[in-house]
Amino acid sequence: EGIADIFGTVVKFKANLDFLKDPWTLAEQQGGYRSFSNPKAFGQPDTYLGEHWYDGDDSNIFSHHNNGFLNHWFYLLVEGGVGTNDNGYTYQIEAIGIDPAAEITFITLRDELNLVATIEDFAQGTIQVSERLAKDTRFMESLIEAWKAVGVSLSTTSTDDNSQSSM
Repeated sequence: EGIADIFGTVVKFKANLDFLKDPWTLAEQQGGYRSFSNPKAFGQPDTYLGEHWYDGDDSNIFSHHNNGFLNHWFYLLVEGGVGTNDNGYTYQIEAIGIDPAAEITFITLRDELNLVATIEDFAQGTIQVSERLAKDTRFMESLIEAWKAVGVSLSTTSTDDNSQSSM
């Protein structure tokens, strides 16, 4: 679900819809229902397994509710930002822009993931893609810091509860 939000937002940016006050809010003209810049404004988590995380059994709610952290990751990668996540991690991210962020996301989906990929697999895949694309160290630092900012660890790949990660 988060990936659909990401690419829908990329299309909004590419279409240059001047009438939008905040292209980072989904369905802004109808009052909005998700925010990339501030997922908590709509009761979604901005940190993986953090505040507002739904851990119930309804997979429909799980994927539509918990994708806020993934949207926030993309926002931070594109726009940069500073803050502290729900785990107490303080971050500072330099923006890389929408085109490189979209390219890394797309190629990761196309080339790096299988049907049972976890969010950690996705994160590691974005690192591998960025390395292959020979993006400069600034991109890599921003990419790693954006994952840390939303509470996704890049040092381990776990398959326990994370197999339900909403992408």
